Amino acid sequence: MEHHFTAWDNNTITLQLAGHSTVLINMYGKRIITDPLLFTKLGFLLGPWKIGVSRITPVAFSVNDIPQLDYIVLSHVHMDHWDSQTLHALFRRFPDTIHVICPKNTKHMLRRYSRIKSVTEVERGEDVIVDGLQIRA
Repeated sequence: MEHHFTAWDNNTITLQLAGHSTVLINMYGKRIITDPLLFTKLGFLLGPWKIGVSRITPVAFSVNDIPQLDYIVLSHVHMDHWDSQTLHALFRRFPDTIHVICPKNTKHMLRRYSRIKSVTEVERGEDVIVDGLQIRA
């Protein structure tokens, strides 16, 4: 399936569901992905192996289909919302350009990933403004 994310209008809001809680969003030119899980198996990497369960439905698009990202929003620390393989792939594909928004007291879990631009932690019910984008946890 071919995706035309680059043709999205930056004067509006456009969404593409990838499955479960992964949504690719173009919000007036800012590219955001929520809880990215873009592989057939979810879980955590243990050396060359991935420990976890397989997806029931196929992913709507791959890491290679995604245009340049500005933000990754991680809602909570469950393996189906914080997928190591997908995060590694996104930070390799877009080095030093992605700002991560994550729950309070989880920033330390991102140390294993290289090439993150910056991280903002948010507490439940808190509003933060990152580069002009307001996010409510």
